[in-house]
Amino acid sequence: MRIAEAGLLMFAVAAAAVAQEAEPRRQPEWRVAGNEANQVTENAEAARDSRAARSGSTRGDRALAKSSGPSLEGSIGYQISGATVQLKAARVINRSTNTTTGTLRLELWATAQPYSGGGISGYQTATYQFSQVLPPGYSYDNIAQTVSFREPPAGTYFMTLLLTEYNNGQFLIVDHAAFSGTATFGGGGGGGGLKIEGEVSYERSGDRVTLRAAKVVNQSATRTSGSLKLSLWATASRYSGGSISGYETAGIDLAPLSPNYQYSGIARETSFREPPAGTYWMTMLLSEWSGSEWLVVDYVAFSTQTSFGGSGGGGGAGALRLIGTSTYQVRGGEVRITAERIENTMSRASNALRLELWASTSPYSGGSITGYSTAAIRFTNTLGANQYFSNIDQTVSFQPPPAGSYYMTLLLLEQQGSEFVIRDAQGFPDRQTFGGNRSAAELISPPDGSSVSGECAVLEWRAGVSAVSYYLEAGRTPNSTEYAGLGVGLSTSRQICGLPRDGSTVYVRLWTYYGGEDWDVRNTTFRSAGNSLPRVKAEMISPPDKSVIDACADFRWTSGGGVEEYYIQAGSSPSRSEHFDGSTGRDTNRRICGLPAGGQIFVRLFSRWGSDWDSASYTYSVAGSAGGPLSAEPRILSGCGASGRRVQLFWNVDSSAETQVRVGSPSGTPMTGWNRGPGSAWSGDWVSPGMQFFLTDRSGRVLGAVRIGSDCASLPFIEADPQLITRCSNNLGVTALRWNAPGAGSVRVRVGSPSGADMTGLTSSQGTSVTGTWVRNGMSFFLVNSLNRELARTTVAVACQ
Repeated sequence: MRIAEAGLLMFAVAAAAVAQEAEPRRQPEWRVAGNEANQVTENAEAARDSRAARSGSTRGDRALAKSSGPSLEGSIGYQISGATVQLKAARVINRSTNTTTGTLRLELWATAQPYSGGGISGYQTATYQFSQVLPPGYSYDNIAQTVSFREPPAGTYFMTLLLTEYNNGQFLIVDHAAFSGTATFGGGGGGGGLKIEGEVSYERSGDRVTLRAAKVVNQSATRTSGSLKLSLWATASRYSGGSISGYETAGIDLAPLSPNYQYSGIARETSFREPPAGTYWMTMLLSEWSGSEWLVVDYVAFSTQTSFGGSGGGGGAGALRLIGTSTYQVRGGEVRITAERIENTMSRASNALRLELWASTSPYSGGSITGYSTAAIRFTNTLGANQYFSNIDQTVSFQPPPAGSYYMTLLLLEQQGSEFVIRDAQGFPDRQTFGGNRSAAELISPPDGSSVSGECAVLEWRAGVSAVSYYLEAGRTPNSTEYAGLGVGLSTSRQICGLPRDGSTVYVRLWTYYGGEDWDVRNTTFRSAGNSLPRVKAEMISPPDKSVIDACADFRWTSGGGVEEYYIQAGSSPSRSEHFDGSTGRDTNRRICGLPAGGQIFVRLFSRWGSDWDSASYTYSVAGSAGGPLSAEPRILSGCGASGRRVQLFWNVDSSAETQVRVGSPSGTPMTGWNRGPGSAWSGDWVSPGMQFFLTDRSGRVLGAVRIGSDCASLPFIEADPQLITRCSNNLGVTALRWNAPGAGSVRVRVGSPSGADMTGLTSSQGTSVTGTWVRNGMSFFLVNSLNRELARTTVAVACQ
């Protein structure tokens, strides 16, 4: 079955489509087609830019590159036109025989060096996220999608198209196509980069320093920068570009710059971290956040040297360093920390030293650290010149951070005056989750000892507590993995296929991973289908036929008997399918959003056996308002300066109901007193876009919710659909989030606070994401930039019916 991203293949086509294997061909050859811009010359004269004609393409068959999982195949290319780029791929296919992919995404990257696999360092210039996952053997064909293009800083780059898959809270690279040749950006013709202009200086006073720059300019006519940073570095040799090695002594953050905008008269005081005693060259760097790391885009090297720690550089050059492998292992209220070696390569003795284990919401990349110090080893001895400690292995008290998921970093610190300053660090790649009592995920379907009806089965489990990820195994024996053996992130269901039709026992093991070396496992068994399986069409489980649903509804159905594929249509009449029209593969659920409030929809669920189809029909009424009986006039504020406005709130409830309107959250500040029956009230002149109102009763139950929007295209927002979740269980529900933050670069969605659990990872400034069944009443979602600065927020209410 093929899936066309411009719209799912129509029903008749889907029924007849046959998956074909790609013919074996030679390994791919890469080439770049189109006009090449001139490289930047040594005297930094700007190169001419032909952005409208720049393109890249590959030819060959990518099928040989991967034998399983999602992969790119056939010709791959891109075409830049102004502020947009068209991403092209002949095929994206899931070559797995038993595993459905996670969410897939195409990403176009610009890097200083050719990319050949592994982690990538550079600039993410464009992304396209596919609307559906791929079941085993399915593919997207003839992909040609036009998306926004974010030009990298001026320079010459190698271009690479990545295929990434969402797994365990982040998008991971699963395949790539690297374009030969280079592409040059910036220079004349409306291009340009990020520059420091005019006088630059710094003035130190004790442990404080003031950084000054006349201007920081974005010379691009089309590209909004990422987040920026001015930092002051001390290096043993004079810096002349490229990567830098030395000590970051101070830094200040700057928000992204729109095209042709600038910062003027920068003069900001911040803390100063003195380097080890010695004589250094000082450099002011301008760096930009690429989405994964800080990259230097311009610099000013000062012409004289500066000494620290005594006159004439008495401390000498050198450093304190963590050498070799470091580890940590949490054991209840204690943690075991090991470090292979700590070296002092300076010509002076160190001051007091200590190791600290930190938890932070983003990977530590140098400079000051923001997060939580969880443990410390304090050394009783200092290190003499050119001496070292080796084989450090100590168990100390552990203070866990607030509940959430964190990156862990081991810091080496040296006392400098009244404080300890960071001298070196080693980060650990895997996240660690803390908070709450741990409990393993519990398998709930199929029930233990039951039988399934087809060669595929959907396994479902109840989420564990403090789980980092799950691992699923299934086979013919208690320890085999013929049917499944894969990590599933934090998903709570997975379909496995290729089951026999002999009535044999299938053994399932679900592992819960808590981080470090901590695992737990639950086992179950079920019987495969017998040989004489009758054909039974799928039937809708929820929502029930002729019931009232929200504008964003989750449909779930039985697996039927022997069904090979499901197909669902939803429209405003029995013969229309404008709301949804597509295959779900062997998935037995589908979320459909954008249903018309107050309208009626007709849903048809098709089941396929070979070339035969059967269907069942259902009718639903859509609730008259996504927020229930609460509305606002106006709900959409006009103009980009839409703040300090008045709105009128209306509520329509039973005459005996006592209600109150609250602002911001279900437990927020009351806007009204208690009222009986229907009514209305005006706000003051304090309403702004994104503000939310909740209608609650005496018990605190939420009856309605409404969010104030804006027609301003440049205003960042995040919104939930539904905002009031009424179809839920155990007071937990599911919602779909949508956001847009023009000019913000990469963003994240965090849960609970701007530094809370990371739901999406660093992703595009415009996008959508669906939660699991864990949203509780009053839960807030925060849209933040790469520096965790809040851009917008939304709060969700849960009132199960």
